[in-house]
Amino acid sequence: MKIYLTGGSGLLGSHFAEIATAEGSRVVSLVRPTSNTAFLKSLSVSLSIGNLQDVGSLSSGMKDCDAVVHAASPIGGWGSPKSYEEGTVNATRNIIAAMEASSVKTLIFISTVSVHGLDPIQGKPVSEATGFGSWFLPYDHYGKAKVKAEKIVKEAHDAGKIQATVIRPGWIYGTRDNNSYGKLADMMRIGIAIKVGSGENQLSLVYAGNVARAIWIALVKGSPDYRVYLCAKDGNATLNDYFESIARATNTKRGPISLPKSFLLSLGALQEYLSILSGYRIPVLLSRYVVYLLGSEFSFDQSLIEKDLGYSPQVSYEEGFAATEEWYSRSRSIK
Repeated sequence: MKIYLTGGSGLLGSHFAEIATAEGSRVVSLVRPTSNTAFLKSLSVSLSIGNLQDVGSLSSGMKDCDAVVHAASPIGGWGSPKSYEEGTVNATRNIIAAMEASSVKTLIFISTVSVHGLDPIQGKPVSEATGFGSWFLPYDHYGKAKVKAEKIVKEAHDAGKIQATVIRPGWIYGTRDNNSYGKLADMMRIGIAIKVGSGENQLSLVYAGNVARAIWIALVKGSPDYRVYLCAKDGNATLNDYFESIARATNTKRGPISLPKSFLLSLGALQEYLSILSGYRIPVLLSRYVVYLLGSEFSFDQSLIEKDLGYSPQVSYEEGFAATEEWYSRSRSIK
């Protein structure tokens, strides 16, 4: 199988490339001229220089491919509406146009549990059948953009242009996670990491390698039907478990600063308003969505992916944390 991959230099994409090449597939990864491609090169992945806003470069890279895995997207948390419209919505539309131009039918689209908004914290488990969320924060541009992108994918599938499967991961962590785990660990080392509340809440946490395996299974067990799967949780890890892992990775006894959720939500709102007034030039270090993500119990029912695809997480929390701790210690040369 020859697979065209977007987001290959990112956390999830690099894990999928690792699995796909180990399974004997050829992977062509879309990369920017400035992308860090060292890991992809170590896997003998073919690199295709291009841009998600350039359909021509996308279709050229997809030539002779059997499937597309679209994992590239601006990260969640905070960003301007324009960045998410271009990087998520328009990019998805361009991927589908390029698939049509290069006669590739199979698409695995990587969405997010953020399409459910904050509905999953209301005590009732959310599943694929629940539909998109009804409760979104005012400036949750990421979740809303992913909803738009999913609708574009389904419309193209229903029109017979593609055969699509959507994977909605939870909060992804793992080796090469410089965005969330890495940043929090860097903050822990200098004593400014913040914990929301008591930390006893269970997280919607999933190891990148497990999500990558789910993508691979979805590809192997192809279907002409439109399929949507939650891949949102590996087990019952709490926020305290997450920070204990970070403490081991950083080799420090300095714990995070625990602050009330209500205070952090107010602080997040203030940061958001200042950022908006500045035209999104002022960064938001802790948005309200991230406060909810860190400090709430998100409840999901992911039994469908287990039933349909026979998926179960191969990497436990203990194993995932250990691998991530080792990676962080090595990448920062911590002894």
